[in-house]
Amino acid sequence: LPLYAVETVRSLIDRDLVVPRGGVYILATTDTLDLASLAAPASLQALLAARLDALSADQRRVVSVASVLGTTLSRDRIATLCPEVGDVDAVLTQLVHQQILAHQSSRLSSEFGRYTFQQTMFRQVAYATLSLRERKKIHLAVVDSYGPEADLSPDHAAVLAQHLLDAIEAVPGDDDVPTLRTRAIDLLTQAATRSRALGLSDEAVEHLRGALEHADDPLTRADLQATLAAAPTDVGAYAVAAELARQATEACAAVGDELAAGLAAATWSTALAYSGRLEEGEQVARPRWDRLHADPNATTTALALSLALISSGFANTWSADMVEVLDIRARLAEKAGDVEALAVTFSWMGMRHLFSGATTLGLTLLHATAELGREHQLPVPLTRAVVNLAANAVTNDAEEAVQLGREARTVAQRTGVRRWVSVAALNLAVAQFVRGEWDGVEQLLTSDVQWEPEDR
Repeated sequence: LPLYAVETVRSLIDRDLVVPRGGVYILATTDTLDLASLAAPASLQALLAARLDALSADQRRVVSVASVLGTTLSRDRIATLCPEVGDVDAVLTQLVHQQILAHQSSRLSSEFGRYTFQQTMFRQVAYATLSLRERKKIHLAVVDSYGPEADLSPDHAAVLAQHLLDAIEAVPGDDDVPTLRTRAIDLLTQAATRSRALGLSDEAVEHLRGALEHADDPLTRADLQATLAAAPTDVGAYAVAAELARQATEACAAVGDELAAGLAAATWSTALAYSGRLEEGEQVARPRWDRLHADPNATTTALALSLALISSGFANTWSADMVEVLDIRARLAEKAGDVEALAVTFSWMGMRHLFSGATTLGLTLLHATAELGREHQLPVPLTRAVVNLAANAVTNDAEEAVQLGREARTVAQRTGVRRWVSVAALNLAVAQFVRGEWDGVEQLLTSDVQWEPEDR
């Protein structure tokens, strides 16, 4: 049925002119009904607005708050935001009976126990009828109802950022707009960081682009550009990452933030190295490393630059210069107390010694990396270590190689970094091939390996 017809019937039900009898809705009476008094509204919007006007004060308050909350609503959130409503449960039941809201009662649904608007347009009309000041007030109340912003999940952080931006849009001339905008950008950045940690790189990029859209301070924009540049490397978009990182490096340098420029340059260098442009990658990172690695205030930047240099120089064997960079990196990680940086350093040291023929020392360092990764929940160093342990075990103990390969595959998928997912799958495929597990090899090569032409 057309929505207009449905809402027309619902409006008649609200006025008790149509009532349920015998499982169907019929006119309440035909004797005294004046059809002329039931002239149809000029539009669907007017019809929905008339239904809103017919609600009680408590019902109208709940609907108003619900229209700001969004498409799905929890009973507890509505109760928190409507303290003046004496019996929220009764009001929600009434709104469900009036077919304004729907209640999800199926335990098989992820939305079990939550409420939704029967019609999206009803929510839009309810929201449009709020004054701009009231919209802003409710949006900010929603944000406050979630508690400390540092404890939010990525989804919640992004939702609250949008509430802050909607509050700004409602009354853009208020004095608190700069503060609200900063909070929104911080929440979007927080959501991006946590999304990337969960392996959701596409979501991270979306959040960062949203933050960048609303940032007007040059330093904030430069920092956001630098953070944004790192995310595409997770999904193998190295050309995109390199260009974003180049722009971020220049933007950070332009505002005089050499440390941020160094971090962006490290991302730029790494993206170039991963796309096979090793010499260019080293040329980007080397000057900033030479300037910053001895600066006690630049430890984080120096750690990033050292990793970029090692990635760029790795294919050219372990020169004395690369060994020196690795040794300095180890001291920086130790000084900073950065367990993840230390674990990554161990893994590179292990690989260096494996390639030099010091197999026992190399394996010991890789096992140490794996233990740090497991103990501190560090998926990238753990993947790096277990992948290389599995590769080393293939020729000596194929069964152990398969076991290590399966662990590497599981952990790599947690990182969300396509490069590591593919490397782990290939290593496991080799181990299974040696073991004669042909079905497993075919599955891995068709499902997990995700190389693109620019991958090396």
